[in-house]
Amino acid sequence: MTTSFGNIRLHISRHAYTRGNFKGEAPADGNKRKRNYERVRIVGTTAYARKYSTDVLAFHEDGSITIDANSWMDRPTTRQFVNDNIRRFAPAGCPLYGQVTSIRKFNLSTLVVSTAAGWTPYYDGVTLDPAGHLVGEPHAFKAKRVDTDETRAFAQALKDNGFTAVFPLLHSTVEMERYGFYKGHVREQLVEGTPEDWANVIGVYKFTQGWRRDETGTYKRVYVTRTPKETWAAMMTDAKARMTMIVPTDTFYV
Repeated sequence: MTTSFGNIRLHISRHAYTRGNFKGEAPADGNKRKRNYERVRIVGTTAYARKYSTDVLAFHEDGSITIDANSWMDRPTTRQFVNDNIRRFAPAGCPLYGQVTSIRKFNLSTLVVSTAAGWTPYYDGVTLDPAGHLVGEPHAFKAKRVDTDETRAFAQALKDNGFTAVFPLLHSTVEMERYGFYKGHVREQLVEGTPEDWANVIGVYKFTQGWRRDETGTYKRVYVTRTPKETWAAMMTDAKARMTMIVPTDTFYV
């Protein structure tokens, strides 16, 4: 049965460097010999695909593979190297198990590797058997959740400092001239600020820009005034944006 290991051995026999530091090894892409920082070599019963100084892929003689990017897998070029070489040396007609990509799941971007059971979170040293099944225990997906303890404490702080009570009055009196505030500081301004600071914050969210088409069909920029409910909701969305925590889930494959 043909394996990636066997295909790499054949590849090296055809494209091996015959002199220099990399004698006996071969460029991963036989058509790009000058890219000697991307090479394949065989040591005993394992063929390695190396990028710079890291053996990113290990193709074992029995058909299993190990992927270990030494913490570089978050780089798109590393993922491309992994995927290109799995594709390049895979036996004809075999599924491309071991491909690595990034997917968004549970409000987080997660690096995943393809297996016979589906996509599962990637980790350095992950090994797949010849049938594409994970060797060892899978890692669970993680999820980004709202930190309810923090959001409750924030709501209480707004009550304690008087902002919640005074908000309706400030909203009704604030003028657009106050418009101008960096939204990244809204949480701090509401908790630690003064009524003057609060008015500036409310002005940002009360008056927002939009586009309206006039009778000639031309779109013109206009200011839209939000209701108190709309203003509060928009303000709280930004204020609570960082009130999250990362937790494990009970999902291992998707």
